[in-house]
Amino acid sequence: MFQQSTEICLRCLSLLVAEEDGAILQSKEIGIKLGISATYVTKSLQPLARQGWLRALKGRKGGWTMAINPSSVMLSQVIDALEPERQWHRCVIGHGLCSDETACAFHHTWGKLKRQIEADMQTTSIADLKNFTPPSVNSLSQTQP
Repeated sequence: MFQQSTEICLRCLSLLVAEEDGAILQSKEIGIKLGISATYVTKSLQPLARQGWLRALKGRKGGWTMAINPSSVMLSQVIDALEPERQWHRCVIGHGLCSDETACAFHHTWGKLKRQIEADMQTTSIADLKNFTPPSVNSLSQTQP
């Protein structure tokens, strides 16, 4: 549904909010937990630091920490910041642009689901991610056929 870098950001956020307030996680540590490179963690989290939601601390003891109260930012804001040009208008069964005028067989069902997902993301904060233990990227690829 989202770009891979967005999914990585959400998994990283779930690790950060599960830590004590003010805890610092290094990119290497996050990467090990998620099964991805520290470089990819750093690249993925930079947009959240630019938004002011994360703080990147440099140096030997550096890493990532929350810069805001995670209850104050909703998932919809994170997704909008990471994917301002979301592809919600694309047909989920591959027919290109899907609108009321060019509706596929799944159009109306997808429209209802999309509205529910959007509503849920507007009421789910970053803090709510603390109850989610993200799988590693490697374990996700192993569970798929």
